[in-house]
Amino acid sequence: MARKTSRLADTPSHRGEQNTCKNDNTNVQPLRTGQSVEVPVVEERVEIQKRKVETGEVAVLIEPRVEEHVIDVPLQEDTVEIRRVPVNRFVDGPVAVRQDGDVTIMPVYEEVLVVEKRLMLKEEIHFVRKSVERHERQSISLRKEEVRVLRSNAPVENTTAQPAGGGTTVANASSSSLPERSP
Repeated sequence: MARKTSRLADTPSHRGEQNTCKNDNTNVQPLRTGQSVEVPVVEERVEIQKRKVETGEVAVLIEPRVEEHVIDVPLQEDTVEIRRVPVNRFVDGPVAVRQDGDVTIMPVYEEVLVVEKRLMLKEEIHFVRKSVERHERQSISLRKEEVRVLRSNAPVENTTAQPAGGGTTVANASSSSLPERSP
């Protein structure tokens, strides 16, 4: 504790008047000119402590929802066009299936009766592959969960009861760990 000493130079006592110092704990004493008085300087200090106080309970409910969304999906569709190409020429032996770009050529044979027997290529079947990309709109369902936090301001006893609706109860929540929200 610090003490402060002051001179009473500009007090009524230096002008010839008598000044008294009054303290609730001591008797009243007259002061003389030039006399110094020690006045204690008091300082208050505060000590702050925190403690956790249970203010209520919080229940978290998760409700799944289904929302319809329209999406644009690129689809590729392959089609095959079949063309019959007449050839009508004789060949010495069978020719294998062959590829010409996007066209697959499959020979078709027929035996023809002539004075002599020969293999004649009657026709070829050409399979032409075409790729077309198109966009198609389809409706799909996406699931989404919505969370609601329910809070009661009444103190909670330790229970193991589950809230209605299958939510999760978080018990013994303290006011320092949860934000204040109005219900």
